[in-house]
Amino acid sequence: MYVRLGHSQTERQQAYCALFNNDIEGKQLNDIRQATHKGLALGSEQFKQEIETLTGLRVTESIRGRREGWRKHID
Repeated sequence: MYVRLGHSQTERQQAYCALFNNDIEGKQLNDIRQATHKGLALGSEQFKQEIETLTGLRVTESIRGRREGWRKHID
């Protein structure tokens, strides 16, 4: 893929550097940080499902805590 960025080494280097010239701010930056911190996938629901299917790993956040209606029984 890198070779497709340009006809010469200089063109490729400039094109590659240009990929990172955009600043990411606000909600998008926060989403990236949270997903990275938690080890989760970031993308559409279809993308996340495909990643889970391919890897066999959960890449979305699950509901935390005990299931509703759970009660400890004391005998």
